[in-house]
Amino acid sequence: MTTSDWTFYITVKAIGWLWPVVQLFGLGLCAWAYLRCRKSGYLILGAYFFVTAGWLVFGPAINHAIREYSHRRSPEVLSPEAQKQYMAEIAALNEKYYPTGRVAQSHVSFPLGPIVLVAGLWVIARREPKKITEQDAAPNSRPPSQLPTSPEVQSSDSQRTSSSGGCG
Repeated sequence: MTTSDWTFYITVKAIGWLWPVVQLFGLGLCAWAYLRCRKSGYLILGAYFFVTAGWLVFGPAINHAIREYSHRRSPEVLSPEAQKQYMAEIAALNEKYYPTGRVAQSHVSFPLGPIVLVAGLWVIARREPKKITEQDAAPNSRPPSQLPTSPEVQSSDSQRTSSSGGCG
């Protein structure tokens, strides 16, 4: 194989793995956005990315197992002699119509839609303000009515206002 053939082969294989990588990245992004903002919509998108990534990774093995199982159950249609004759006829037709050999074909599909979806999700999630949980907002275990009222004793945490932002 020449260098250009090798480069093309590696590029085609890398683009094939780009689908599950984008889906797994989207799943991680949804988890990060949910932990940051606690909006259930991110969980729904995360479920989509989880199912899609799982199918892209495990789907070919499942399809292969189904085909193997269905071929074992089907009876042989041709006898061994008829099958040899059939293969010889196929070889003769290939020699007649493809004298230099058949060209290998490969279906390459680029995941532009999922990449745009993940990029849009990232833009939306990073612009959302972080939701302040009760643990972050009040490190003291005392209720607010028991906090000291004099200004020189108050900490910076107790001077926070509810307008400091949140996810919703």
